[in-house]
Amino acid sequence: MHPHSPSPQDPVGNPVVQSNLTDMEIGVLERRLPGWIECSKDKKGDNFKAVCDELRALPSVTTLNRSQWDSCKKQYKMWMYNHGRGRAQEALTKYQREWTARPVVMRTKKAKITALIQEKKGVKPGEAEMISNYRWAVSQVMGNMTEAELEEAEKEAMQWNSKRPPLEVQADTAARKGKQYAHKFASTMLKQCGMWVVILEAWLNEAEQVTIGSHDFNSKLDGGQSFDRLQDIQKDWENYTQESFDCNPDAATADTDSEVPHISLPKCKPRLDVVDLVTKSDRKTWVADVKQVSLDLLK
Repeated sequence: MHPHSPSPQDPVGNPVVQSNLTDMEIGVLERRLPGWIECSKDKKGDNFKAVCDELRALPSVTTLNRSQWDSCKKQYKMWMYNHGRGRAQEALTKYQREWTARPVVMRTKKAKITALIQEKKGVKPGEAEMISNYRWAVSQVMGNMTEAELEEAEKEAMQWNSKRPPLEVQADTAARKGKQYAHKFASTMLKQCGMWVVILEAWLNEAEQVTIGSHDFNSKLDGGQSFDRLQDIQKDWENYTQESFDCNPDAATADTDSEVPHISLPKCKPRLDVVDLVTKSDRKTWVADVKQVSLDLLK
């Protein structure tokens, strides 16, 4: 199939945008990519326009009509974002990211996206097909958004990058990705710095309740040992988090079970005193015959 031939249709009847690009198009994009990555966000639009002007002059592109050209520009932009994101983050940990309009829409219109998949694909939440159809549904929702709505999503992405996402987004990320991020941090610190790390954490959930927890991956990282004194500092950590989130520390102290949900705080195993075992002449441990000993005597 020619890369710019009419798009086929998916099972619902919607056009599927092809992602095939010619070698000449990819060559231009690869040559232009470093400059696009290095320019500031407010200059990326002008930079991308210059890239499109060069691509428009290619023999395989000059014959395209307006609709085909608009489709190509979407593919070019997607290619730049996908490849640019990977190169820009090579020196960063994987959990560092920059918000764009698409993930903002995925978070803010989650209910609408899920409802569309249920309606068009007959898939219920929790089924495996929900994930495989999610990208399609996001594209459909964004395709039906007005220019003003898309611009608002872009502005919202800039706000999330310059400040922070809203509480419900942070809480969702903490619940889904918190442990993964903590493990990545702990393993990187050990590998790059030789540091053993124990993480105490606290965040506000969607109900604006302080949630505390901890992570200790040391026993799973290169033969380390777990830190078994977390319970000793748990109360101090609870009080600190309540004060940090402007909550009432006295209330938390009085009723910590209801005020402060606990996540992954491990129970400490009690230390046992060392016992000298009686050994026989061959150095094997002597074990008494207790078959005929009464239960009261054993106690």
